[in-house]
Amino acid sequence: MTEIKIFENFLNDEVFFDLKSALRPGGGFPWGFHLSNVAELGPEIHLQNNQFSHVLYQHDPLEIPFDALGQLGDRAWEGCSQLAKIVAPVLQKINPFMLVRAKANLLTYSGGTSFFGGFHTDTPREDICVTGILYLDTCDGPTGFEGGKKVDAVANRLVTFPAFVRHGSWTATDVPYRRVINFNWIPF
Repeated sequence: MTEIKIFENFLNDEVFFDLKSALRPGGGFPWGFHLSNVAELGPEIHLQNNQFSHVLYQHDPLEIPFDALGQLGDRAWEGCSQLAKIVAPVLQKINPFMLVRAKANLLTYSGGTSFFGGFHTDTPREDICVTGILYLDTCDGPTGFEGGKKVDAVANRLVTFPAFVRHGSWTATDVPYRRVINFNWIPF
């Protein structure tokens, strides 16, 4: 099995609280609704297989958005969500060579039965990227990996793995929603 790393209490409490609060449903964060994995799972289950999301940052990995000192320069944020800079504390800790994408996901309560949304990868550059998932909520909706491994959703936990590893999310049955931020980056 490919190495899956788990980092507990990834951000300090104050920074994590601010990040979690900024992505609160009903708090002004621009969540967009869409159906997910319909092509893979089929349209007959589309009522269960949906989510809210917001792409905070996305860049072509062939463009290098760094300044002369090797830091993410202001131009790195061009064309991205106005809210992209809220993930800066995470970037300081993961220290990517290049961030490819940061995307917030929200799955809603699924009733008494958890639903698995299917396996996927997050980036076409899975050959050179790392994927990270920062959990904003503790709930019974884990992340599943091909091969059967699951990582529980625990607030302020970061799980990282090679981007070619297929993974998917389970909906929660014990909270109103399950929120994560997915990161894809090229490491040094």
